[in-house]
Amino acid sequence: MIKAVIFDMFETLVSMFSGGTYFSEDMATDLNIPVDAFRNERISEATTRHQLDGIQRMFEKIIKGMMDEGIVIDDDPELLAVELTAPAVLQIARSDRQPQCEEECMEYIEKHLQHFCRVYMKED
Repeated sequence: MIKAVIFDMFETLVSMFSGGTYFSEDMATDLNIPVDAFRNERISEATTRHQLDGIQRMFEKIIKGMMDEGIVIDDDPELLAVELTAPAVLQIARSDRQPQCEEECMEYIEKHLQHFCRVYMKED
């Protein structure tokens, strides 16, 4: 039996896409495997913890510390962490899929960080 882990956000890897939204059930069918074998709760939880939760918790603590030091305006550090990290995570994912777009992605991340600082950092 061949085992594999497939991460595919709306047909970026599996090229049998014919239109519409492409969910895990469709990928399982195209790969000729049962949907239950395609889904693995342990791997899903680890991936979410690594790619989303861990990054957001880390930045939540950083932003909270910056609030406590008077560097960032007082707000909800959890929401600010999501607002800060989500665009960067998306651009990094795009750059991973399309290396030719790396410079454009990095420029977007820099632009976003500058915007975030203008909006949320306290002025001296």
